Amino acid sequence: MRVVVCAWLLAGAIPCLLPAQESTSAAGSALRLLRSGRVPESRLGSIVEIVGTRGNEEDLGYLFERAAGRDWPLDVRKRAFVLLLDAAQNRKVLPRADLAALVPLVSDAEQDAGLRLAAVRFAGAAASPDLAEPLAALARNSEAPEPLRAAALESLAAAGGETAKEAVTELLQADQPFRIRALAAGALAQQDLPAAAAAAAELLSSAQPEDAIPIVLDGMLARRGGTEQLASALGESSVSADVAKVALRHMYSVGRSDEALVESLGRAAGLDSDPPPLTDEEFQALVNDIREHGDPVRGEDVFRRADLSCMKCHAVSAAGGQVGPDLSAVGSISPIDFLLNSVLLPDQAIKEAYITRVVATVDGEVLQGIVVDRSDERLVLKDATGAIQTVAIEDIEEEVEGKSLMPKGLVRFMTRGELVDLVSFLSQLGRPGDFAIRSTPRFQRYRVLTAPPEEFVDSAPNDEQFEASILRSESWAPIYARANGTAPLDEAVQASGSPVVYLAAEFDVIEAGLIGVKIDSAEGVAAWLNDDSLALTPETKIEASAGRHRITLRVDTRARSLPGVVLELVRQSGSSAEFQPVDGA
Repeated sequence: MRVVVCAWLLAGAIPCLLPAQESTSAAGSALRLLRSGRVPESRLGSIVEIVGTRGNEEDLGYLFERAAGRDWPLDVRKRAFVLLLDAAQNRKVLPRADLAALVPLVSDAEQDAGLRLAAVRFAGAAASPDLAEPLAALARNSEAPEPLRAAALESLAAAGGETAKEAVTELLQADQPFRIRALAAGALAQQDLPAAAAAAAELLSSAQPEDAIPIVLDGMLARRGGTEQLASALGESSVSADVAKVALRHMYSVGRSDEALVESLGRAAGLDSDPPPLTDEEFQALVNDIREHGDPVRGEDVFRRADLSCMKCHAVSAAGGQVGPDLSAVGSISPIDFLLNSVLLPDQAIKEAYITRVVATVDGEVLQGIVVDRSDERLVLKDATGAIQTVAIEDIEEEVEGKSLMPKGLVRFMTRGELVDLVSFLSQLGRPGDFAIRSTPRFQRYRVLTAPPEEFVDSAPNDEQFEASILRSESWAPIYARANGTAPLDEAVQASGSPVVYLAAEFDVIEAGLIGVKIDSAEGVAAWLNDDSLALTPETKIEASAGRHRITLRVDTRARSLPGVVLELVRQSGSSAEFQPVDGA
């Protein structure tokens, strides 16, 4: 028998003796290698990736059986279910296997939460009748974590059937928590859009501003005709002005300004849904006001406001959203009248790279975003929040050009003074001073630990505790420095809910060597480099190997007089080190 040496699979790790005949599967060689049991654990994930992205029904059947079993490492099993879900949704390939093996994974509360969640999400794509009851039981289980219940509801809705509808309807009742009712309304929208619209309108009518209003809206925004149905249902309901404003803000934050729903919510909020355009005289008066009275420092505060969501789409100094253009230099190249017009009428000057596509699928789903990638199999979009959405080409029923992801109604949530200050801030970006383009490798993008462990608020963890409870935590949220490089501690405290905040920043080392780490003040600060304590001084020197590294700061705001933190890397004389901070969203 002739043999083939599959060096391309394992980069020389082991030779594999395989029959020389060609497989009908694009992943045939990789699958045979998996079946051989001779793959080192360090290489297992890469082989699973090949089978999951290229395999046919038989190949995926083997992948499913191993993912549902217990032989493979936990992280590989989780990844296998993610690949199986992607194959089902975007390649329309399901594993040829007994999918009832999912039932224990869906039902067993002792399973790893991440594995269980991945299995529940795949169950929706599998649409097996055997899974309806365990999914319904999980959705009803008030003691299960909310992400699991939400995934179970979504998978139930995708599977359809009477069991799904009964469970969803039961979870819409008033004795359920608001968030679960909101999720149930979204699930119902996939089966009965008019009934879901009525349920969503009832939820909004009874809601308080702090309730999960975005979840109610998301279920309707995601369905073709959903916003029109909800607008109609709201005509018979009474929504408070504050709830309507929260709903409008959420719509604008995700790049949606659907006319009927915006008009309905605008009336409830007491806002003019379609203010008349400015006359030439009014426009010029506003330009003069910006030039003479605008305060760019106050304007940056407006730009950073969560309800306006500017930083979800736009980056400054390469930190922030990656949906719209980076604004770091916009003030140095654009006059005030252009900037003002872009804020008031964002649809009038959209660069080609930022033109959105609106996609309606065969099952009634609506997606909107800028195109990230397109192939014969799938279309990949990035929405206004930066989330990636993937849809199979064969599932697209209609695709049209959309408008700007920045809706023109956003200015209705600003006073005239806030608008003046915002444009003043934009007009200074890229100019010399506090709003200049970053010229040193300072950190602009951070992560803040939300709800840090109570035991590490009043005292710092040791290295072992830090690695287990801080470094490995999954509860990190993005936070960005101001244009001048200052990470605002007031925002960090608000995000973490604690006066002691943990901030993490990453940097890539292209060539190893000596690097300086400079902080504006070490007052109230403890630090770690990767998983080791770092004795931080105003300028600390470290030997950094090639690769990605992470600096974590523990900042006790009660013991710090400065309102923020400025952290940067410094080149050292004689060192050949090459490095750069990690930016982005």
